[in-house]
Amino acid sequence: VSPDVAEQWKKGNVWIEPKETKYELVLVCSMFCQPCIPATQYLYEKLKPIARKLCDAGLHVRKELVEFSEIDWRERYNILSVPTLILLKDGKEVKRWVGWNPELYEQALKEVVRLAEGEE
Repeated sequence: VSPDVAEQWKKGNVWIEPKETKYELVLVCSMFCQPCIPATQYLYEKLKPIARKLCDAGLHVRKELVEFSEIDWRERYNILSVPTLILLKDGKEVKRWVGWNPELYEQALKEVVRLAEGEE
């Protein structure tokens, strides 16, 4: 894990924060979850080159550590396992991807980019 990603991992913070949020992409994970580490690294590395585009399109991206979150993600969004990637619009779930699989996350990012480009 690169130092930059490791630092992001520890903070559990926002990666992209637009002025006006249309969609939210939330990675719900745990510090004690081994698959959460490569999932975090993969998303962070893939989002870096397109962050400005996604931010301009109103996509808010963040990682929530279930151990430290103010929101009980497990209860509110029925999280049964981590990592879980959730796409929200107006606080309501649009789509979710459960587990860690690079192909699954690639599919998720393609869908997120499509939405950010205005293709509902």
